Amino acid sequence: MTTLWVAIFLLMFTHKPTPGGAFANSHCNDDYGKIWKASWSTDPRKDIRCYSSCNSQDLQTLPDEERRTNYDKCCTCNSCAVWEGHEIELFIEFVSVFGRSLVVAIQAPSENDVYKIEQENSIMTEIPSNLCNWDKESGLKARYPNDFSIMQAYMERIVKMNFRDNKISKLPDIRCVVKLDELNLKNNKLTFISNSSFTNMDHLRTVDLSGNLIQNMDPNIFTSKNLRSLFQVDLHNNQLHNLDISNMISLYPFCHIDYSKNQITELVNTANFSFNLSFTYGPGFVSLKENQISKFPDFVQLLKLDDITQLGHLFSFGFDLMDIPLKCDCYIEEFMERAYEIVNTVWRDYMNITCKEPKKLAGQPVVTIAPEKLICDTDIGCDPRCTCIDQPFKNTTFINCSNSGLKRLPDIPLSRYSYFLSLNVSNNDISVIENVPYLHKISMLDISGNDLKEINNTIANRLENATYIDISNNPKLRQLPQMFQYHNVCSRHMKNLQISCDCQSKWIEKWVHSRSCNEFQNNLFQCEIPNIGISRALDFNPEDLECSPEGFLFFLETIIAGVILTLVLIGILVYTFRYELLILCLRLRQKSRNTVVPLNEYDVFLSFNDANDDVDRWVNSILEPELTNAGYSVFRPNRDVAFGAERDSEIIDILSKTRNFLTIMSESYIQESEDGMRSWTENEWKYGWNNFKSDRSKNIVLVNFDYLSSFDVNKPQIKAFLRVGCTVDFKNHDRKIMQEIFEKLGPSLRKSFPSKAMENNLPRFSHFDIFMIPNKTPYNTNDWNQKTYGDVELINPIFTNFEKNNNEDNSNSIDVSKHVKYHHNNKYTKTQVKKCEYRKCYACRYGNNDTQNIPNLPKIRREVTMKSASSRSMKET
Repeated sequence: MTTLWVAIFLLMFTHKPTPGGAFANSHCNDDYGKIWKASWSTDPRKDIRCYSSCNSQDLQTLPDEERRTNYDKCCTCNSCAVWEGHEIELFIEFVSVFGRSLVVAIQAPSENDVYKIEQENSIMTEIPSNLCNWDKESGLKARYPNDFSIMQAYMERIVKMNFRDNKISKLPDIRCVVKLDELNLKNNKLTFISNSSFTNMDHLRTVDLSGNLIQNMDPNIFTSKNLRSLFQVDLHNNQLHNLDISNMISLYPFCHIDYSKNQITELVNTANFSFNLSFTYGPGFVSLKENQISKFPDFVQLLKLDDITQLGHLFSFGFDLMDIPLKCDCYIEEFMERAYEIVNTVWRDYMNITCKEPKKLAGQPVVTIAPEKLICDTDIGCDPRCTCIDQPFKNTTFINCSNSGLKRLPDIPLSRYSYFLSLNVSNNDISVIENVPYLHKISMLDISGNDLKEINNTIANRLENATYIDISNNPKLRQLPQMFQYHNVCSRHMKNLQISCDCQSKWIEKWVHSRSCNEFQNNLFQCEIPNIGISRALDFNPEDLECSPEGFLFFLETIIAGVILTLVLIGILVYTFRYELLILCLRLRQKSRNTVVPLNEYDVFLSFNDANDDVDRWVNSILEPELTNAGYSVFRPNRDVAFGAERDSEIIDILSKTRNFLTIMSESYIQESEDGMRSWTENEWKYGWNNFKSDRSKNIVLVNFDYLSSFDVNKPQIKAFLRVGCTVDFKNHDRKIMQEIFEKLGPSLRKSFPSKAMENNLPRFSHFDIFMIPNKTPYNTNDWNQKTYGDVELINPIFTNFEKNNNEDNSNSIDVSKHVKYHHNNKYTKTQVKKCEYRKCYACRYGNNDTQNIPNLPKIRREVTMKSASSRSMKET
């Protein structure tokens, strides 16, 4: 596939303009067919014809798309305008001895005519001043206003301007001549061309700037998308020193761009032109012959390609590089290596590029030179004591530093064409092979005749790509790296070495016999065997050594492996049961803490799912009353968090001032939210756990309400509590649940602070139901104690008579504003709307109409009384 692309790339040299096509002044006669509309133009011209032979019989047999492409290629070099020979001439009048001039018309303009301006071989130093009104400084417009005014009517009808063989030194902006087809400024004194001179001139077809003094050009002058009809450009015989690549490659077809006979030494890319592989460029032919290009263009870097084979996308271009002083070196090898196989198939005479340098290749055609001779003498990055030669054909840079007095490995040049290194540092004073970055690239290393003392295993491992290593004649080298046993012994030269063959070097015996390389036997080292003396490496036998038994080593290795395995298992167990260990350590830390405990605002924080009726009933009727009677100050989030407050922030603050975090663990407590959001019970547990973990005065008491096991829980901290048994289990058959809770909570260290419900003058709703009656009632309200809340008159809740427990006052009043709010329909009337906070609120249990049913009240009292009796019975049990 690579060869195919290069073959296509070579076709760039085969596209050559039709002889006589460039700048040929031919009238449109019978040899030209009908109007030609270029396929790439969005607004095709209607005044261009194509040569009839371009539509040959051979094209008719091709597919439509290919036939159209070849037809367009031919027409770019063989086209004419229908008005050729019928232009009306406008005359030039000189108005200054300095060569300034004006365009003068002798008749009124006509919409059906086209015009031309010609002034050859004259003293003209500037483009006529009234052409596009470019002259703003000479004052001619004030002196000749009529000539400037009249010329405006001709601007869109001028199709040809010929000012050859004059002295014009500057090309101004002439974009107003929008229908200009041909511009001839040959043999003038232009020195610079701007890319603004031809902007939006989409009818411009021919430009001749040859024979001037042009030294610099802006990029993207002749390849702009606004010049889709520009087919022929002549810039030969100027003084250009470099050429921007953007002025050579166009997205649209062209016939010929001629840069021959300049002083171009290199191609540049100042405009950062990038080659888009998704587009088809050209076709076109570019002539660079008879310039001073000595270095073959690096198209990969110029066009920002990944590989030179991508140049195949320019298959329809042609580049003529004949008669240049080309240096045949590694820069051209990358291209020629792929071109040798097919060069005879696509040969053209202007492919006969000959070498100017080096001397041994001078005068030879490039295509006849063997690719291994195309090398570069590299100086950049090469140690001055060495010689560096890059040979891309072998993908290797050869570095010779022998007899250079080196004490360390040298610096090497970077090569874009070769990957491997051949390094010769023989006969120097190198004592250590350093771990330099390029070790893995070394394919040949000669470090013989140095002062080496050792080669460690790391260095030997990084030299695994070296097919040849010579470490001969290093008398201080007494040990070989064990990594050498994985190298080819036949490719390692170790002549005149005396290696210590001891118990650590038993591998040498197998290594030297691993391959049969009789011709290299003289390059092997000698063995110094303890208690025996010097012998050949091939004669070394480990049985002659007195070494420790292998059984002891095996036993030692087994012990080490067992210790490592034990440590790994311990690590796994510690990681698996990390929370269990943490809980036990925190419990021990609490037992060993000082007797002085920080005073907290609350003794117990109750965390449970109040949506679970069973849990809520047990907390209201048993747990909280028992805790309160025992003197504990209790905080319940569902009751004590202020209405409208940000729950998480207030809970974090309360937990920092609470000693015990008591969790009622039920299935609903650990149940995950269906919408994927974090539940409020999970947040409470997270904050409680963090307090317990960070503060040694904090405690967690977990009540297993639903008999959950560790397999039912996903939360690792809760799972750990269940595993270590730090819970109060409801399956306690001794009915000592509260006693266990008190033991884990510890005694109340202070008198209970009033809860937030008491601070707000609210009663505790622990084991009785509440209901309320609207203010507007038809019944006698003398038996009801009325209170006023703000501007709303409310009826106090009615409570049944429960048995007082530990002098607990059941007559506390409640702020019923949490149950009822009023909506103002207008200025004078209000509508009552229920807003309940508690599950057993009467207003939530019954509808608005039922609240008027006063006779039901005694029945409700009886129900509440029955519940109270049940609660007392449960407590007595």
